[in-house]
Parts: sequence; C-alpha cells; structure tokens
Amino acid sequence: MVQGSAPTPDQKGVLHLMEQRSLLYVAGHKEETVIPTPLLANSGWRVCTAYDSEETIALLRSERLDVGLAEVPPCSQDFGRSWAQIHHARPHMKWIALVPVRSVRDQHLREAISTFFYDYHTVPVDLDRLVVTLGHAYGMVAIAEAASRRNGADNSSHRLVGTSAAMRRVHHAIHKFALVEAPVLITGETGTGKELVALQIHQRSRRAKGPFVPINCGALPATLIQSELFGYEKGAFTGATARRRGRILEAAGGTLFLDEIGDLPYDLQSNLLRVLQEGYIEPLGNGRRIDVDFRIIAATNRNLPQAVGEGRFRQDLYYRLHVLNLELPPLRERREDIEPLATFFFSRFLKETPRVIAGFSSEALNVMKRHHDWPGNVRELLNCVRRAVALCDTPYIKPSDLGLEKRKGDHPFGTLNDARLQAEKAVISRALRYTSHNVAKAARLLGVSRGALYKHCGKFGFDVRSESRDAR
Repeated sequence: MVQGSAPTPDQKGVLHLMEQRSLLYVAGHKEETVIPTPLLANSGWRVCTAYDSEETIALLRSERLDVGLAEVPPCSQDFGRSWAQIHHARPHMKWIALVPVRSVRDQHLREAISTFFYDYHTVPVDLDRLVVTLGHAYGMVAIAEAASRRNGADNSSHRLVGTSAAMRRVHHAIHKFALVEAPVLITGETGTGKELVALQIHQRSRRAKGPFVPINCGALPATLIQSELFGYEKGAFTGATARRRGRILEAAGGTLFLDEIGDLPYDLQSNLLRVLQEGYIEPLGNGRRIDVDFRIIAATNRNLPQAVGEGRFRQDLYYRLHVLNLELPPLRERREDIEPLATFFFSRFLKETPRVIAGFSSEALNVMKRHHDWPGNVRELLNCVRRAVALCDTPYIKPSDLGLEKRKGDHPFGTLNDARLQAEKAVISRALRYTSHNVAKAARLLGVSRGALYKHCGKFGFDVRSESRDAR
C-alpha cells in the first residue's frame, strides 16, 4: 500500500525543487501502526506500507525504496531470520528499527539490529528525532550510490572493499595511476587482491573499453609461457595445428596483466623486455613484426630487488616495470576492514544456500577481527565466509562455522589493534557507569550515534538499557 500527501504551504518552497523521498514502513498490524503514516507523509515522505516479509520483498522489487522503518514484534527470536531475506532483496537499503523498550535487552534482537539496521528508536517514538534519522539515512544512501558510480563498482563482485587509511591510500593511487600510461608494478602478499587492483586501474583508464588480459606466469609450465604470451603460426612446430594469437596481441588497445611476474623464466624476460622497448612482437613461425599497443601491469609477491641481486630477475626489466609501484597492505594491518569485507562476501554467497542465515554472531566477528592473523589475507577471509555460509545451521554464523579458533597468548605483548580496542572498551565502560548504563546518554557523552555505541556494546559484551521517555 502506498500513501502520500501534498506538501503543506510552508513546505512547498523546500520541496518543489526536490523529488519526494520514498520510504518503506513494515508495520506489525493493519489496524494500528506505531507511527501514523500521515505524519510521515506530512514530513515530506511518500510512504509504502507492508505487513509481512513477502509484501516487503515484493515492494522492494517493484518500488524505488532506499530507506525503511520496521516495527519489531514482541517475540523477536525469528526476527533476524526473516530479516535476512529482506536484506538480501535490497542489501544497500538503510533501515531504522522501532523497538519496544522491554525488547531492547533481547539478544536475538540485538544481533539483528547490529547486522541489518542503520539505527533504532524506542517506542513511543519522538517523531522529530525520527525524521532527522530518516533524513540522515537517505543522505547516506545517496552518498554511497554516488561513490559507487564514481568508482564504477555498483553491485559488482569486483569491488575493493575497505575504508581504512591503508585502503584509502590504495584507492588514491589507483585513481592517479589510471590517468597515465606508465607501467605499474603491484606488490604484496598472496591473497591481497593484486589482480583486482590491476582491473580497477584498467577500468578507470582511457583503455577501459579495450580488453583486460590476465596471465599468471607462475601457473603455466615454462614451455607454454612463450606461446601463451607471443603466439605462433600454424605449422610453426609439431603439434601447432592452428594459429594462436598470444596474450600480448589479445591485449592490443587494452591492458596486459602479468601476475607473478617474478616466476617468469629468465630467458623469456629478455623477450618481454624487447616487446616493451620496441613495441612489436614476432610470433613463432611468422617471420614478420607485428606492432602492438598495450599497457602492462605486473604483480608479484616476491622480493624482486633481491631476485635481481641473486641473478634470477633481469635488472633492466625490473626498472622497466617499476615505474609506478603500489604495495598492497596485508589484511592483518587493516583489521577495521575485516567486518565490511566479511559482510560483503556473506551477501555474495548467501544465495548459494537454501538456509536462512541472518549474519555473523558477535563471537564470530570478534574472532575474525581480533584473534586471527589472516596469513592468506582477503582470499582466506573469502573462503572462510563461503565455508561458513555452507556449513551454518543456526540463524547466526559461529566461529566454528568459519573454521577459526580463538587463540590467546600467542605473543608476550598485544598488537596495536588490541591496545586500541582495550582503550575503547575502558572509555565506553566508564561512560556507561557514569550514565547508569543508559545507552542514549552514554552515546551523547562519547559523541557517537546510539547505533554505533550499541554495536560497540555488543562487541564488548556490555549490558545497556534503553533510554526511558524522561531521558529523552
């Protein structure tokens, strides 16, 4: 059901230049809603109303809706399970929960709010404050969509996820490198996403409409790499029953990505160097030069300067490739990106299982973020999440589903991340004691939103109570 109203005279000056914003209200009862929808309509919102998950998903598929309100039922044990289906239908939607005061301490509800909701308000609701929250949520959706369009990564499995300082530097380098044609050498541990970064550079460059041709120099036998790169003519050797163009020719007008360049055989390094210097190739059995125009991006997890010093990699080729360098950080050095990465992979793999899974338990998130060093980096995290989605038989993913064990005492001293978390925990604990464990007052004292503090309290296992009406 869709309801709206014309703006009042004093609103017309503000709204006549704007498209009316739409929200989805998931109500518990048709007879009476927590917030009368005419009040929302008078605040400038076009309101669509649903009364169960089926109606909600149907509206999400038929209407342009980015912000939602949801009344939380008194019995919330299955709330997270049903909300996983709704979240899957529109992952980037911002939801605000309307929660009865007596339900705030419910652990199932806390897990659901932490996983699926942008914020929550206790019932009865202060409408003015709620309208502000809805406006912020709508603005956050608009900002995220604009950033996605600028990055060319809307709903793509080829997204670079992460907002840590290390990843901001990576994004900045990608944008700078895409503006020029110079060779790029990407370095970093296995599993840090080197091919994905190379693809991002290609997609933002003037060669974006050309092909992106990857080849893993460490995955092919030395006898095949030359023909894979340079191609050959029919009859050039025994078994050459057809002409092969080669990856370099296939990359004409686009980008050639040479992964694990440190594994390229030494005798082929000179051939590659000649192509980069002269701009042509000579396929085996052809006898003539073929001009090629491509950009090269190489990647390695090896120490190439050391390989040069040991005579395993040509110095001239190294300097030819090492014009622009980008070193990718390991996952253990950007732990604040672990949760958004895990959530991104969870949304991707959720469709592979018939089970309804709400998300990660607080224990699972804690183990992923604090008690595992991720030697396999992002690739290892992806595989752990995929395993968990396949094995999980409860509403929330547990550490055992991930195949991770919480390990303590591995080092005589903690990491910097551990120290930061302990400091956060101590400050939040003091604020909660000072406010008699009132989350609203503590959030104002700490200068954060209630939703953010709520997530921190769940992470540290603090018991908080809802704000009462007189505390507002």
